[in-house]
Amino acid sequence: MNANPVGRTATLTKGRRWAALAVLTASLLVITMDMTILNIALPELAGELQPTAEQQLWIIDIYSLVLAGLLVSWSAIADRGQRSLIAGAANACSCSAIRSSPPHHCSCSSQTAPKP
Repeated sequence: MNANPVGRTATLTKGRRWAALAVLTASLLVITMDMTILNIALPELAGELQPTAEQQLWIIDIYSLVLAGLLVSWSAIADRGQRSLIAGAANACSCSAIRSSPPHHCSCSSQTAPKP
């Protein structure tokens, strides 16, 4: 039987409303940071890949479309339960933190130390 009959809306407590606002704000912050990181890294990508201006716009557009698609799919998974939401948010934050952290050592022989 449906817990929410037709014609009645579910009410949220004040604490749950603030929690929902916090989750939405955090997701907006993560997406904004990811897009900022991409825009900062774009000159280096352009130096290595030599894309045209149009291709650079496509890089940014495709990245934002993928983020939007993942956001929709993560939201659908989160609707199944609070544990999925917490696991998904923890996974997204940890992956973003790992990818944005600088490497502690360089194993590439092509990179050289800065000259004084």
